[in-house]
Formats: sequence, structure tokens, C-alpha cells
Amino acid sequence: MIRKMIRAFLLLILLFSLPPAILAKADSLIFYKLRLALNPDSGIRQEARMKLALLCKEKGDFTSSLFYAKSALLEAEKSSNQIHIGEAYTLLGSLYSWKREDEKSLECFLKAEKYLLHNPEKLVSATKGRADMYLRMGNDSMASKLYKLCYKNIGAFRLTSLKRRLELSFGNLYFFRNNLDSALYFYSQALNDAKVESDSSLIMESYLNIGNVYCMKELRLTGQEWLQKALQLDLRLGGKYFLPSIYYNLASNNFLRNDLTHALSDAKSAIQASIITKDYRFLLFSFYLKAGVDSAMGLIDSAYVDRRSYIYLNDSIHNAELYKRMSEMQAKFDFDKKEDELKLIGRDKDLSDQRIRRQIIVSKIITFVLLIFSVLSIVLYLYFRAKQSLNRKLTAQKNDLDEKRKLLSAKSQEIKDSLEYAKRLQEAVLPAILFQPGETLENFVFYKPKDLVSGDFYWRFRNGDQLFIAVADCTGHGVPGAMMSILGYDLLEYALKEKKLREPGEILTAMNNRIIEKLFKNNSDRTKDGMDITLLKLNLSTRELTFAGAKNELVIVSNGILNKYAVDKKSIGYRSGMNYQQERITLHKNDMVYLFSDGYADQKGGEEGKKFNNYRMREVLTGIASLSAEKQHEFLNTEFIRWKGLNSQRDDIIIVGFRCI
Repeated sequence: MIRKMIRAFLLLILLFSLPPAILAKADSLIFYKLRLALNPDSGIRQEARMKLALLCKEKGDFTSSLFYAKSALLEAEKSSNQIHIGEAYTLLGSLYSWKREDEKSLECFLKAEKYLLHNPEKLVSATKGRADMYLRMGNDSMASKLYKLCYKNIGAFRLTSLKRRLELSFGNLYFFRNNLDSALYFYSQALNDAKVESDSSLIMESYLNIGNVYCMKELRLTGQEWLQKALQLDLRLGGKYFLPSIYYNLASNNFLRNDLTHALSDAKSAIQASIITKDYRFLLFSFYLKAGVDSAMGLIDSAYVDRRSYIYLNDSIHNAELYKRMSEMQAKFDFDKKEDELKLIGRDKDLSDQRIRRQIIVSKIITFVLLIFSVLSIVLYLYFRAKQSLNRKLTAQKNDLDEKRKLLSAKSQEIKDSLEYAKRLQEAVLPAILFQPGETLENFVFYKPKDLVSGDFYWRFRNGDQLFIAVADCTGHGVPGAMMSILGYDLLEYALKEKKLREPGEILTAMNNRIIEKLFKNNSDRTKDGMDITLLKLNLSTRELTFAGAKNELVIVSNGILNKYAVDKKSIGYRSGMNYQQERITLHKNDMVYLFSDGYADQKGGEEGKKFNNYRMREVLTGIASLSAEKQHEFLNTEFIRWKGLNSQRDDIIIVGFRCI
């Protein structure tokens, strides 16, 4: 007790001797250490320990931060405060995550959720932390479910700071899935929100992530600019966040750009930063990258030294794991020893009386235990025998499941490889360029398959001044849709090149008869296979447009006014004997012509989860018709991502637009 009073007195003198500028900063280490020393209240002491843990983390002092976090947990457990226990476990989870000790981090977040189950507002942080761990471990499906759950609670409790972090996590999720457009959208949202709240660390992390996305999209100059922004901000913040990662990504990007001089400089900086921050993972990566740069520059001796350093460090990291575990055991022992000393100091003066009473109780218990010891020994023996038998059965079942899992993984890889090959075949069939130079003023093709292969396709054929363009939506998507699209492509080639048909209505009629002949040889085999299509013939000299359609409509925007042209309501393959009608119109210069499938309009999203619908689709086309083709393509992509949000894509999408000469 006297030692505590002397310590508090000295801290009080030190506090009053500080300048006013430091005294005004309530988050300082001295302030909370003084608060911890002077306040007997358990709640205040627990809060002070939590604050001290966070401040030590900001300073990069992991050991002290972990000590205060564990102390806060013990303080909370003494008072049996469920909320404080949950908050302490959440903080411990974030600390272990910071040091990339994923299993310990996940365990802490799970315990935090258990204690915070009846406090949804504080539960969000623990759930998000667990989702981050699942994503880092490669379980993106579980991470996605937890992120969506957090998103609902964040909206209910208006947790703006967590909303920014969750947007960053969604970006990481889509980056992990290689969906770079969606990742860039969420990283940009996080950056905008962070700028509003002046959250410097989140701004810097958003810069880094956006730079990595652009590098992955092979827009390396743009990626370099964002990475430089992240570097400058991290240096201004003291270089305590992601300096090794930033320098490593800069070096990798420069190396891929063949800027070897800057790549070498950044690789050296990455090594230096990794050594200072004790980030051995990036130190290992940086030595390996520098060896590659040295080899490319012809610095053979330097490359040899770097490779030796890489091998030595890789071996040392494995050996260091044993030392790390021993250090953790020693730290735990020291920590437990300090806790025992604190408990001894706080005991009452009548400790000896309590010890005597305890000995009397223990002697009675020992007498009882001796009577039942023999029975208990037999029960335990039988229990362990049964447990060993059960463990052997479980081990056999686990081995069987592992074998089945390996077999399933191999089959899954075979299917994925087949789909990749099918994708390359389909891309080879599609025209490399839909419009040749001089055929239109400008044009675009917005093509977004739902899966690796698509049931939507586009096609062209030119005969003199006559240009034929088709956009088709085959039944289904994925592999069945792709097979139908190949058949549709073949039917168009058959009608124009073999049968020499030149009128859109006749071509669609021939396709209908041909697809029924190929697929529906008798009525008992009749299915719903077929396709919706718009086919047009454009005379490039006279601007005369002749078109016919099966369910897919044609839209023309002229002088800001949208004109929708009706088509036949029956798909190709609906029934035999169909005669598809055609219509002729004369285009004017700068008229914008659109052909599209129903995938964009059928996408569900928005605040109410409804379809985009044809009405909204026509409004969008009317609004963007005056923009350049490149801007129209960009707007359609951005609007689709915004509308879809967290929903999955429902169907294949294709939109073709061109401006008449």
C-alpha cells in the first residue's frame, strides 16, 4: 500500500511539471497511468488499461500493449462485467491480428462474440474481426456472410467509424476474389469517408489498396501514383503502419515496368523498413525481390548475396518459432507472477485466520475423498478406455474425410480447367472487333458474362456496303448458354453464307426452322431451348436500317428523343412455321443505336432489392446518348456495380451501341 502511494505521488508531481500542451492531451500515457494508480474503481481501472493498450499499439510497442490488454481482461473478469470482458477479448484479437498470429486472434474474437451476444452495437467489432481472420485464412465464403451481417448492424446503430473499416474489408474480399472493379469501388468509398472524418491511417491504407488494384489491372503508372501517396502519408505519420508493404509494392511495380534503378532503390528501402519494424515476412519477400532486380541489372555478386540472405532468413524464421514459443511461456509466467503479487498485496490482515479455517475444511474433504478414491479410480479407468476407443474411430473417420476432400478438390480443378478452356474457345469465336474503322462515328460493347462462359453473344458480317450486326441472348447461362451461343453463331453463318439470305426477317425465319430441325426432332423432345435476338442490316451509303427481332427490342436515340421499335414476341426455336417481320427506317447523322439483352434490366439491387427494369434502362440510355462511347461504357459499368451492390449477378449482360456516320 505504501509503495502504491509513493508511486502515485511521484506521478502526480511529474504530471504537474509537464507543459500545458501535453497536459491538454487526455490520451497521453502519463494521464492514464496516473488514473490507473489513483482510482480504486474497477471500471475506471479497466478503461485505463484498455486506453494504455491502444496507445502502446499506436507507438508500435506490442509487448506493453499485450500486457495492458491482458491486465484489462483480468480486471474485467474480477468484476464479472460481461461487456468489459468482451471488449478486452476484442482488443486482444486485434493485437494478435496485428502480429499475424491468426489462430490466437480468431480464438479471442470468438470469445468476444460470446460475451457481447446481448450487446449488438459492440458485437459488430468482434464479428468484423473474426471475418477479417477468415478472409486472411482463405475462407472468403464465411467472411462474406459475416461482413453482410456487420453491414446490417452498422446501418442500425450508425457506427460510422466501423462503416469505413467495413468498406475497406469488402474491398479486401473482392480483391481476394479477383473482382477488381468491385474492390476499387469499395476502396474508393472507404477513402472518401476517411477523408470526411480525417482518419489518416485509413486514408493511407486506402491509398495502398487502390494502388495495388491498379497494379493488378496493369495500369502501373496510375498504381505508382497511388502507392507514392500512401508512402508520403505513412512517412508523415511516423512510418509505423505499412512502410515495408508500400516499399515492397513500389519495388515490384517498378520491376514489372522495367524501371530497374527505382526498383532497386525501393527494394533496399523495403529491406531497411522491414528490419526497423521487425516485419520478417516482408524482409524475406524483399530479399527475394532484390535478388531478382540485381540479376536483371547484371549485378551477379549482389544477387548471390541477396539469395544467400533469403535462404538464411527463411531457415532462421523456422528456428525462431521455437524461441518465440519459449518467450511467450516466459512472458506468461512473468505476467502470472505479477498478478499473484497484486493479489497478495490486496489480502486482508486476518489472512492467517482464514488459512486455519481453510485447513480444517481441507482435512474434512480429504477424509471424504479417501473413502471414494477407489470407486473414482475405476470410473476414470473405464472412461479413458472408452475415450481412446472413440478417438481411434474419429481418427479413422477423419482420414476417410481427408481422402474424399482431396478427390473432390481434384474433380473441382478438372471442372475449372475445362471451363477456362471453354472460355477461350468462345472468345475465339466472337469477333475481335465488332465495328471496323469508318463504319460508325464511334461505338462500344459492354459485355459482362455471369460465369466464365456466356449465353449472350454478338456477331457481324459485311457484304459490300451492307453491314449485318446481331446481338443474341441464348437460353440459360454458363455452359448450357455457351453451347447454345455457338449454335446460334453457326446458324447466322449458315443463313448468310450458305443460303445467301440478305433480309433480316428471312434470316431469323431460316434460323428458327433450322434450330427446330436440329434440336426438336420429335414433339416428345420439345424443350424451351432457343434464343432472343436482334438482327439489323445497315446500308453504310444510304443510312437505311432494316431490322428484325425475336423478343429483343431495338432502341434509337435521335436528338435526345428515345424511339423503341417493336419486335416479334416469340423467341427463335419457339415453334415451326414462324415468319419474322422486318422494318425499315432511315437513320440521321449522330443517331445513337442500341442493341441489348435483358440481363442488365433484370439485375436485382438498389435499396429495395428490385429489378433495374426496362423503364429505368431506357431512361439511362436517353441520358447518356450524347456522351462519347467510352464515357457511356464507363457509366454503364459504374451504374451496374452501384445498383448490384452486394447482390450476385443474375444473368449474362451485353449492350452494343454505335453512333451513325
